[in-house]
Amino acid sequence: MTEPNTDPTPIRRWTPFSALRLVIFSITCVCLITVFVNDRSAKGLLDRQVAAQRDETKLVSSKREQLRDKERELDKAINDAKQQGDQLKTVFQYASDVDDFWQNDAALGVFTLEQKGNMNDLVRLLLPSGVHKLQIEIERSVKDSDAPKQTTQLTYDLHGTHAYEIALVHERADGADYRDPRELKLRVTSSYPEFQSIERSLFPERLPPPTTSSTSMIEGRIPVFFPNQMPNDHEDETDGVLINRMSWSFKPPDAEAFTLTFTMRLESDGPRIVPAENQSLFRYGVNKKEMKYIGKGRYEVLQ
Repeated sequence: MTEPNTDPTPIRRWTPFSALRLVIFSITCVCLITVFVNDRSAKGLLDRQVAAQRDETKLVSSKREQLRDKERELDKAINDAKQQGDQLKTVFQYASDVDDFWQNDAALGVFTLEQKGNMNDLVRLLLPSGVHKLQIEIERSVKDSDAPKQTTQLTYDLHGTHAYEIALVHERADGADYRDPRELKLRVTSSYPEFQSIERSLFPERLPPPTTSSTSMIEGRIPVFFPNQMPNDHEDETDGVLINRMSWSFKPPDAEAFTLTFTMRLESDGPRIVPAENQSLFRYGVNKKEMKYIGKGRYEVLQ
């Protein structure tokens, strides 16, 4: 005989309501898991963004410090260049002959003009190391004439770190009257022992002393320059440094009046240069230039 069921636990029956609760519970669990996963994912993304921001902040700080180092280096270079320029000017103040100059170990060069008589015809140069080319252009033009100008180009190699004197010699011969024609010569001498002095006649005929003369440079000026330094006014884009430009007017008694224009330029090996203290004139001016700082107070003009 079967004994009756005495288990007090009631038998659960699967009802539609129970199924609904299971579905709701499952959906709730899925939602909670999804929220948890998304939260962890968002937190991971946020952590990565924070880490990237920290790295970027460190990079910016590093670049800022590098910029400060460059600024300090630039200020030092400008001050050093000014001191070197002052030293070179002092050399000129105490030197009266090309042999009085000593070697120039600075990155800068210096030149000065000295007036002889009524013409600015003597240039003194103290050049830094390197190979330089002295370029002289002589242009002869007849006044009030459509005839083409006659141009003569002369080029000579000059080596640093030495001094040079460039003179136009128009001396009166012994016993000659002042208005008598004279030979016009170019004379270049140097403190460099291996330099062979230059003395050449510029014209086959003798010329009377000029009736007038003028120069675009300032008499007695002692400019300090970097080789291939560009002028601040941007007007002269020609390679090299202009060291003198002058004109002489002549009126021979038996020929047409004419003018001789002398342009002297120094072109050096290496790139075109802008001094650090003038770089903003070229970087932000109307004719903008792309430049790279190359040290010692110099910017190289890239284009």
